[in-house]
Amino acid sequence: MYLCIKFSCFSLDLKRKIYEKLSFEIFTRFFERKEEELKRLYKTFDYITNILEADSWSLLLVPQNKMWRFLIWSHALDENPLENLGEFFQSQTPKNLRKIIYTASSFYIEDVTKADCWIELKDIPVKSWVGIPLVYEEQVYAILNIDWYRKRKKRKTDDAVFDTTKDVLSKILYDYLKLYERLGNVYKDILTGLYNRQYLEEVSWERFSHVLFIDLDNFKSVNDNFGHLIGDEVLKIVTERMQRITKKDDLLIRFGGDEFLLFVKSTDEGIEKISERLKKVLSRKINIDGRNIEIGCSVGIQKIEKELGLEKIISLADRKMYEDKNKKLK
Repeated sequence: MYLCIKFSCFSLDLKRKIYEKLSFEIFTRFFERKEEELKRLYKTFDYITNILEADSWSLLLVPQNKMWRFLIWSHALDENPLENLGEFFQSQTPKNLRKIIYTASSFYIEDVTKADCWIELKDIPVKSWVGIPLVYEEQVYAILNIDWYRKRKKRKTDDAVFDTTKDVLSKILYDYLKLYERLGNVYKDILTGLYNRQYLEEVSWERFSHVLFIDLDNFKSVNDNFGHLIGDEVLKIVTERMQRITKKDDLLIRFGGDEFLLFVKSTDEGIEKISERLKKVLSRKINIDGRNIEIGCSVGIQKIEKELGLEKIISLADRKMYEDKNKKLK
């Protein structure tokens, strides 16, 4: 246990001790001056997850009259397309989320396989779950999801941890993230600052001549060998390098994970040069804390033809990217 408190006898005094200790630990992580904003958020949510001996977490923004989205999530969920789930949950809101929004109270499910309010998600083996609301001016603006990949009975001390998390985080998270701006702009990726895939629904993609589907090579090995925080730094550096060689009128989007889309206006000859420039720039070594990291990228180029539709265009670019990647394996 990360809370140095004996849980053998639950009482109001123990609840107060949990509140004091947990509040202190959350504040310590949340306002650590030496850390960047994103790292502080990860440390805070990782700490709460560790206290509860859980396996993963995610933060779902649920603003009124605006698009829902998962803002950040634990690295255990990096392989899952949470970017798309926010809008899905908004259109088909599960009963468990609806209950949290209506009551502004935490909701614990001991066995999700027996809960009629649960929507099972492929590749996320959740067995027990709790949703903790974050509330501002009596409105739930976000839900912190905590997942266990094993069945877990609720403990006497859980409500004290849930309530403390809600009370302490609700105000400081709202203020700290400046959620008025963040909720108003749901099209920005919090890690890289690029537009996210949801922005594709708003952009006039027909004005571009080509799209490049960019996938980083060997990125999974970076996470495996150096950890996800280093992986995040790599993504930020890669983004900066791509931005340096793109034009003002180009559109660079983080499509998800280590995949990017670059929409450009160019000739067929020019687009090949752009592709080669990307590969050259992204193959340069990245040095982080004395670690030399080598990646690269594979690129698929697709000419934009309006009659195909955007989904088909991206699918074709994706296929060509894999053809490019497979050439390197031969």
